[in-house]
Amino acid sequence: MLRSPYPGRNRLRERRFFCMMVRILFHDIYLFGDLQMANSDTTRLIEQLARALADTFGDDERRIAHAHQVLEFARMIREREGGDERIVVAAALLHDVGIVIAEEIHGSSAGPYQERYGPPLARKIMERLEITPTDIDHVCDIISDHHSGKRMNTLEFRILWDADWLVNIPDEFDLSDTEKIARIIGRVFKTDTGRETAQRLFLKGEG
Repeated sequence: MLRSPYPGRNRLRERRFFCMMVRILFHDIYLFGDLQMANSDTTRLIEQLARALADTFGDDERRIAHAHQVLEFARMIREREGGDERIVVAAALLHDVGIVIAEEIHGSSAGPYQERYGPPLARKIMERLEITPTDIDHVCDIISDHHSGKRMNTLEFRILWDADWLVNIPDEFDLSDTEKIARIIGRVFKTDTGRETAQRLFLKGEG
């Protein structure tokens, strides 16, 4: 068996992965009030995808954390709006995987590059898991439009879109400019739950 030249780093990654899975488990218990429900196929799928995500991004903790933040918002929105949970989970965790290839080839993580390189890589990951070809196609279609937002309009796409914006707004905009934030919220969000959540988080319920 090949051993990593950085065993301490691998142990640290495993501890972080364990803590993340515990957080997901308790999130499920909070949502569903049932440990049996929390220990579901969805939780196993999240574990599998999270490991693949960690393998893909390696030590890029910022991108891994972003994906898990998007996942949390996406699951919250889906609870209220409906939609296929497995598609939402896969799209949330894998939506940015194209960054790795984009940066290798172009030295850039620009949206169009993510949309080009993300779907083939996400497909390879999902084909190793118990995800149907139809669901794989849907997730790849979502990833291929998750920056442009010009083609897709499925409920699962709208959920991923809003969840991504909920994470990105405080990173990319000055929250003290409430007029600008209000305009952005009114313009970009595609679900009622996403819009209401943004208003509550960034405008203290205004709007």
